[in-house]
This record gives sequence, structure tokens and C-alpha cells, in this order.
Amino acid sequence: MEKQEKISVVIPVYNSAGSLVELIDRIHATLSQLNYRYEVLMVDDCSKDNSWEIILQLKEKYPQHIKGVQLGKNAGQHMAIICGLNLTDGDLIVTMDDDLQHPPEEIPKLLTKWEETGYDVVYGLYNTSKGHGKARGMASNFVKKTSTKFSDNSFGNGSSFRLLSRKLIDKLIRYPQQFVFIDEIIYWYTTKVTGVQVRHEPRKAGKSNYNWFKLFRLYLHIVVHFTALPLQLMVWGGLIFSIISFLLGVFFIVKKMVSGVSVEGYTSLMVVITFSTSLMLVCFGTIGRYIYQVHQNQNGKPPYTIREII
Repeated sequence: MEKQEKISVVIPVYNSAGSLVELIDRIHATLSQLNYRYEVLMVDDCSKDNSWEIILQLKEKYPQHIKGVQLGKNAGQHMAIICGLNLTDGDLIVTMDDDLQHPPEEIPKLLTKWEETGYDVVYGLYNTSKGHGKARGMASNFVKKTSTKFSDNSFGNGSSFRLLSRKLIDKLIRYPQQFVFIDEIIYWYTTKVTGVQVRHEPRKAGKSNYNWFKLFRLYLHIVVHFTALPLQLMVWGGLIFSIISFLLGVFFIVKKMVSGVSVEGYTSLMVVITFSTSLMLVCFGTIGRYIYQVHQNQNGKPPYTIREII
């Protein structure tokens, strides 16, 4: 007997023409064996290859199960997912990557864990990532681990392969900001989060779209948008340097009064001045970044634009 719940699979697509056909065929083969109704929504994040043409072909092949969305400009992986979540009507939503590193055959594990717990989020977790080099993998783990230290994320790990409940999705899609990091926003609304071990496979085609620069930029966005850490560092740094400056001033005054020696040290003075000036510029830049984000949100700039829906 077919179950009442409907599964929506949301896939952000970027330059993945070489893996989309196999991905959708395997998703269809997996979900057609289950008792759930299902749909697959692919959001083309302004790909530079022929990913959109492949999506159109897949729509013709699976007209009842495939939906496609083409964005007008590149919005990033997380915002593409948010776009997809806004257009789904499933009771359970599975998000996964487009490169076959998340095997579609592992989706039933997420569903089984949800049936056991009834939690709002079920992450597909893996011990080792087979898609990146050792250094790249260490960098990704650093971003995950340290970003959770600055937030309410108590689960400690995450993955873009996840199952989300409808009631949580209805809250996530109301998030109004220009930058979205889904794993962080989840913990604003629920603590009912669990995980299950799944396989992680190498990419079938192409290379990761997250290079070192994009990973570093993502990390800075997380720190600025979801924490007050930069402002706290500025406060504590200013306090520490104020104390040091005061003690140095007292030292030189006492030295002059006791020994009668004039205050010397032109080089050290210039070093202190240039260092303190550069520190102030960094602080002003940090404050400016926060003000810029407020300005962007107040302007009502759309976080993404849709060119076509099929």
C-alpha cells in the first residue's frame, strides 16, 4: 500500500552534465521501489556547461517525477537549495549533491532513521570523504568543526545529504537574509537532529566547484553572518592593547622621572603607530561588512532570480 507522505529530492546543479543522467536514473530506480510518492527538483545554478539541456531531456524521460528550475544568475549552492525548497510540496525533503558522491541507494537509510525517530533532520554521515584530496578534506572539516564552535550547532557535524521534515522546511524558507548556510539555520528552529552512516563515493565526472578561495570565502561568510566573533575580537583586542599602551606609558614616564633620560625609540614608535593604524583599519572594515549586510537586507535585494521553470 502506498504511503501518504511524498518525498521531494532537491538537487542544486552546477556544471554537472556528465553525471546528471546516471544520478536521476539511480534515484528513479531507488525511489520507485519504495511506497512513497516522489518528485525530483533540480535547480540549475547558472551552469556554464549544458546541464540545463540535460535537465530538459530528463524532464521528457520522467515527466511525472522531474521538475527543473534555471536561475538567472549564480546564487550559490545553499541559496539554490532554498530556491528548490520553496518550490517543493513534499512531506519529506531530501537534499543531495549533483556529482554522485551521495549514492541515491542510501536514501532509504535516511527514511528508515526518520521512521524510527520522527526527528526534523536526518543527516547522512560518512567517516571519510572520497571526493577530495587530503589537504582539501582537512580544510572542509576545519570549516565544519570550527563554525559549530561559534554557534548553537550542538550536533557537531553535517552534510549536504540530509532529510528534512515539512514543518522545518516551512520555517527555513521564510529566512530573509542574502547569505544562507542551511546547516546553521537548522539549529535556529530545532534540536531534533540525528544522523546515520552512509557511503560516500568519488565524483563520477568533473571536479569540485569549491576551491580553496571559495571555501575560505564561505568560512568568512559564516563567521560574519552567524556570529559576533569579529566584534568580540575587536573589543577584547582593543582592551588588551589599551592596557599594554597604558603600562608602556607609565614605564616611560617613570623612566624619565627616575633617570632623567629622555624617551627614545623612533623606530619602535613608528612600528607601534603603523601596527595600531592597520589594526584600526581592519576593525573599520569588519564593522563596514556588518553595515553592508544590513544595507543589503534593507534594500530588499532578491537572493536569487528564476529564469525558467519546467
